[in-house]
Formats: sequence, C-alpha cells, structure tokens
Amino acid sequence: MLSLILHGRKSLELQRWRNLRFAVNPLQYSSAFSSASASLQDGRKGHNFTASYLVTSLGFTTKLAESISKKVSFEDNVNPQSVLSLLRGYGFRDSHISSIITNYPGLLTLDAERDLDPKLKFLKSRGASTSELTEILSKVPKILRIKKDKTLSRYYDFVREIVQADKSSSSEFEVSLPLPHVRFEESLKKVLEMGFDPTTSRFVQALRMLYQMSEKTIQDKVNVYTRLGLSGEDVWEMFKKWPTFMTNSEKKITQTFETFSKCGLVEEEILSAFKKFPQCIGASEHNCVDTGRLSLW
Repeated sequence: MLSLILHGRKSLELQRWRNLRFAVNPLQYSSAFSSASASLQDGRKGHNFTASYLVTSLGFTTKLAESISKKVSFEDNVNPQSVLSLLRGYGFRDSHISSIITNYPGLLTLDAERDLDPKLKFLKSRGASTSELTEILSKVPKILRIKKDKTLSRYYDFVREIVQADKSSSSEFEVSLPLPHVRFEESLKKVLEMGFDPTTSRFVQALRMLYQMSEKTIQDKVNVYTRLGLSGEDVWEMFKKWPTFMTNSEKKITQTFETFSKCGLVEEEILSAFKKFPQCIGASEHNCVDTGRLSLW
C-alpha cells in the first residue's frame, strides 16, 4: 500500500514538472521566433530598399539590382547618395558609376568624405586627368579598397599600363595573344587565390609578375628550382614571401646556389636558405654568406 502511495506521489510530481516545463517553453520559443522573424523582415527590408534605390538612382535592371542587393544592402539613401555625389563631383558619368557599382557594390557603404575623397584627391594630385581617372577606376574600381598611398599609386600605375596596352591591342587587326584586360583578370584571380592582401605592395608586385610573364616563362622558372631539389609548392611559397624573386634568370639562380656551396653549405641547407629568404637569390656573395648564416639558426 505504501509503495502505491509513493508511486502515486512521484507520478504526480513528474506530471507537475512536465506541465511547468511546457508552460514556460512556449514563451521562450515564441520570443525566439519573434526575434528571428523581426531580423528576417529587417534584412528583407534592406534588400528591397537597396534594389529599389539601384533601379531608380542608376537605372539598373531589376534583376541586376536584386543580385547586387544580395551582396550589399542599406536601409536609407544617405550614405550611397553621398558616394554618388562625390563621384559625380570628380567627373564620373552615370555610365562610369554603373560600371563601378556593378563590380564593386561595397563602395556604396563606404564613408564618402573619410574613405573615398582622400584617395581621389591623392590620385588627382599625382597628375591623373579626369578622363584617365574615370576610365581606370570604372574598369578596376577595387583600386579604391587600397589604404596606403604608396601601394595605391603602384596599383593605379600598373592598371593604367594595362588599360593603355588594351587600347593598342584593340586597334590591331589580329591579336595572337589574349587581350591585356583578359590577362589582367586571369592574373588578378590567381593572386587573390594565393591569399595576397590587395591593400599591400606585395600584392601589386605579385600581380605584376604574373601578368608580365607568360605561362611558359613561369613554368620554366619553376623547373629550374625543381631541378635543384625544390618542389613546385616550395616555389610558390617563396613567391608569396618575395614575388620579385621570379624575375631571376636561370644563370643567377645557379650562381647563387654555387656561391652558397662554396661557403660550405650542403644542398639541404642551401634549399632551406632559398625557402626562408628567396630575396637572397641573385644577391652579392657577401649577402649570400650572411643569409646562409641566418638560415642555419
């Protein structure tokens, strides 16, 4: 009898606990659902406003505007309008601006006065004409992502060379090699895939190296190093550390190897020095000795 009573009490307590749990949880689930729902609605509101703004302000098609709104969104026109006003003040036409925003929609979220105006002023101060500035930035707007003036000027000058070469190639009747802008896009993609930071000078160096050298030339360079005992992966890791090392001729590469050997380094130590300090390749004998010592630490 006592066991039945105890069992009944336990069952009653268990039932009360279940009732309490389900009495509380619906409120929690309801609150969480409401918060998620509100967040989703805010996101849709931002995407809808962005798409509508791009259609009315820049004449984008609905399809293109909706596609861009998935990459960037804003809930009012204050910031994007200030960006557009600044660009127009520098002589950018709507066709230029449309091209820029299509390729770099994040530009509309930047602070026009703090982030963009100083860069445009800097480029103008270097002698860039309005026609040159608008043409180059409409082709490669992500130049404006770069923060440091020195890197910005290097990247801008390099792109300018490509644009000028593109014009020359386009005027020819037959072009046996890929057009410069196609080569540029391919080289840019490779450099980004390697993990180079677009805001650094090393990024510009790597881009220049890959753009200026043909696939055959690059492979020939890699083959020289693999014959010495390095792997292809080793060579590209060296490239990440010091992109300009790829310009060294086979003669310079082998001479550096021989110099290290004369200094008493064995093959394994020489290859280690190459991997750690690719800038030593082609250096003077004195610098090679110093590098060899460092590589042993």
